[in-house]
Amino acid sequence: MSINLQLIQKTSQQLLMSLQLRQAIQLLSLNNAELQNEIQTQLNENPFLELQEDQPVKKESPAEQKETDFIWTDLNYNGSAEEQDSEPGYLGALLNQEIDLTAQILEQINYADLELEEREALLALINNLDDEGYLNVSLIEVASQVGCSIYCLEKMLDLLKSLEPVGIGAWDLRECLLLQLERNHQNEWLAFQIVAESLQLLAEKKYQQIASNYSVDLTAVLHATKLIQSLEPHPMQRISKSTAKYIIPDLKLIRANNQWLVQINEENLPNIAISDYYLNLINNNLYQSKNEKSFLKKKYKEAGFFLQAIFQRNQTIKLVADCIVRHQVAFFDGSANLKPLILKNIAKELEIHESTVSRAVADKFISTPKGIYPLKYFFTQKSSDKDNAVSAQEVQNQIKELIKQESQLDPISDAGLSAKLSEQGIKIARRTVAKYREELGIPSTVIRKKDYSVKASL
Repeated sequence: MSINLQLIQKTSQQLLMSLQLRQAIQLLSLNNAELQNEIQTQLNENPFLELQEDQPVKKESPAEQKETDFIWTDLNYNGSAEEQDSEPGYLGALLNQEIDLTAQILEQINYADLELEEREALLALINNLDDEGYLNVSLIEVASQVGCSIYCLEKMLDLLKSLEPVGIGAWDLRECLLLQLERNHQNEWLAFQIVAESLQLLAEKKYQQIASNYSVDLTAVLHATKLIQSLEPHPMQRISKSTAKYIIPDLKLIRANNQWLVQINEENLPNIAISDYYLNLINNNLYQSKNEKSFLKKKYKEAGFFLQAIFQRNQTIKLVADCIVRHQVAFFDGSANLKPLILKNIAKELEIHESTVSRAVADKFISTPKGIYPLKYFFTQKSSDKDNAVSAQEVQNQIKELIKQESQLDPISDAGLSAKLSEQGIKIARRTVAKYREELGIPSTVIRKKDYSVKASL
């Protein structure tokens, strides 16, 4: 057997992700609160980055290092460079608390999968919670605020009550405690009974009477009492300031000169730049050894890449937000419905990859005159019919309105709904109408007619 050795030249392509690209991708995925933490980490680890104070003070650091207003034209990041909104205290303590609560609740569900009416209903319910987490307004009042149905509000209230902190969205103390018992103590029947029927006796410490009412001994009552006392009567207190994920809007939408303008919200971001002191060490060869020279140059490059990555992150997020606002301008002008919009639309228009758009909107919030919204809120699928140019949510809203107005003696069929929608300029097939009707939980014509008949006979 002979072995032949040959030299073969081969050309191949490989995609190697540089550290700079990796860092840029990472920063793009961060929201403002996370970026603030990352900036602080870099300040601690890289001597070339320093915090620029509003009023620089002299430091007694090595070689009497002094903070200055030095700006390195190519590589610096000034958190206040962009002209800020003139309204003082835009992010007050109360607003920050409300944003944090909303964000934490929405993070627990697949918010993007909710219908438009459901999103509006859920946000309205959250905004109507009091400081303790209770809902103290009627669903009729909430419905009048956002124009959604009671059925939708009831559905979203059930969803809200299933989320953390347990007990949020309850009407009163009794329901709040029952929600906690149902979630975490399903086998404690006596505690259930006491909360449901004898809460006043418990408050008056009439343990013997409670024992007599439920034919149990005093020990069982005291055990149930201890359990009830361990529950949280103020659900909102479970959101600890020390452990809560602090979220503030990454963007602001303002109206100026009859136009919508998107601004990056940099108010809470540290103002950082390249250190004048350490830059001077490199420029004047003031290092002590080759290792020190290598270290300084390495950190110098890393600082530059970091500042560039922050700048690029902000520009990309703003570009994406500008594009979203252009597509949904009717919504901000007062329309109740969003237009169909998917990540691919934005990516194609801006000529960037769809994954870049996804990272730019992930966990990002925008403050608008209509309220504070996740950027993902503005993405909605269109109806499945090829010729249809309206969102699926809008079609479903129209179907619900038509059924609300139908005759109880002669409910409208799916084909009839399709015809009426066509009259409104929404061309949609009967089978698609049936699909949306079923998704809304609305029964067929035959069943609705029977239901109407039963109700009329009562």
